[in-house]
Amino acid sequence: MLLEPAVSATIARAAALLGAGGLVCFPTDTVYAVACAADIAAARERLYAAKQRDAGRPAQVLAPNAGALSPWVEMDDRALALAAEFWPGPLTLVLKATARAVAELGPVVRDGTLGVRVPDHLAALAILGAVGRPVAASSANLTGEPAPTTGAGAAANLGATVDLVVDGVCEIGLGSSILDLTLPQPRLLREGSIPAQRLLR
Repeated sequence: MLLEPAVSATIARAAALLGAGGLVCFPTDTVYAVACAADIAAARERLYAAKQRDAGRPAQVLAPNAGALSPWVEMDDRALALAAEFWPGPLTLVLKATARAVAELGPVVRDGTLGVRVPDHLAALAILGAVGRPVAASSANLTGEPAPTTGAGAAANLGATVDLVVDGVCEIGLGSSILDLTLPQPRLLREGSIPAQRLLR
């Protein structure tokens, strides 16, 4: 494991590792993420093992923009409006997964649904844009432990099990709000830095 600053060479290295099935920790606007290529089964298994996470619990897919998510989720007018207002940003939308996502992303999809987000962090967006494939991510901590907000914290948590930690800082320091749009009425599954009243209006 290497702890490297988020310069262009490190961004390229992180993207290459993800594309080859590696595990990479990088900062987002909310908390540090541990990520892998969502469509590589062995990479997904490594991510779940690193976090000591039950494979029945889904991760989320991070993307550099809303358009990159079109192969994986169905975005209705509600989702598009929220994405336009809050992305990039600390909002995870749980949407209906496409047939392709169900076929290719394994346990990242849960009961036909998938959590997706576009983070508001330059390093994260650069990495996600360079990978060119769906990226599954979760907070860079052992399951049940606090999520780190610095590269040093991510390295202390998962450094022995990942291939690279991209150094940086998470400005918000709180997990994203999670809004489920798979039912007629939206459900707030977790309130983060976006107040509930702004999402449930």
